[in-house]
Amino acid sequence: MKKQIKSLVKEMIPVTLGILIALLLNNWKEQYDDKKFIDKVLSSVTKELNENKLALDSSIIDHVKLRDTINFYLEDDDVPISQIISKVKGFGASSIKTASWKAFLNQKIELVDYEIISALSDIEEDKDHMKISITKIMDFLYENMHESGYQNKQLFQIAVNDFIFVENELLKGHNKYLQLVH
Repeated sequence: MKKQIKSLVKEMIPVTLGILIALLLNNWKEQYDDKKFIDKVLSSVTKELNENKLALDSSIIDHVKLRDTINFYLEDDDVPISQIISKVKGFGASSIKTASWKAFLNQKIELVDYEIISALSDIEEDKDHMKISITKIMDFLYENMHESGYQNKQLFQIAVNDFIFVENELLKGHNKYLQLVH
């Protein structure tokens, strides 16, 4: 009976060690794959946000020109809002991409530091503010396109100023994220 127990123990030790080694290797591979995935996604998010920054920089310059043009024609009742917009070649907003971040959110978000998630969430929130702001401006423009009075131009100028502020906040959020990952 002792021989059988010894024999059984001798057979179990290699099997148990084999299982433990397999579990250890599997765990290591999962960690390696997770790190590779996170690095790839963060690289994609970084690329996306760098593209957004370029678009925001350009957009802010255009909107500052618009604000200054509104200010120049503020008291000129012969120049309607539509002409002011034409002088700066239109009004629009940058397209802010967040596809990488949203894809990431649906998968392995628990693997990323809180600070990075927080920065990306702030960007998403600022993007929503930007959408609301542009909608309000466009609604105002459709109703007041042909108006040339001081008060309407001043309201438009205030709305553009607010929009520039939102764009700058969005830009700060992008810079915050980029500092965290570099």
